[in-house]
Amino acid sequence: MSRLKLAICVPDDTRSLRKVSPVANDALVLLFMIAIVLVVMAVTLIGGFYLVKYLVERTFNS
Repeated sequence: MSRLKLAICVPDDTRSLRKVSPVANDALVLLFMIAIVLVVMAVTLIGGFYLVKYLVERTFNS
C-alpha cells in the first residue's frame, strides 16, 4: 500500500515544483514550433524570390 501511495505522490510533488504548468508548457512548445516553421517559410520565400530575381537578371542581361 505504501508503495502505491509513493507512486501516486511522486508526480504530484514534481508537478508542484514546476513554475509552469504542463498545459502551459505544451502551449509554449507548440507556439515556438509554429514560430520556427513560420520563420523558415519566410526565409525560404525571400531567398527563393531573390534567387529567381538573380536568375532572371542573369538570363536576360547576357
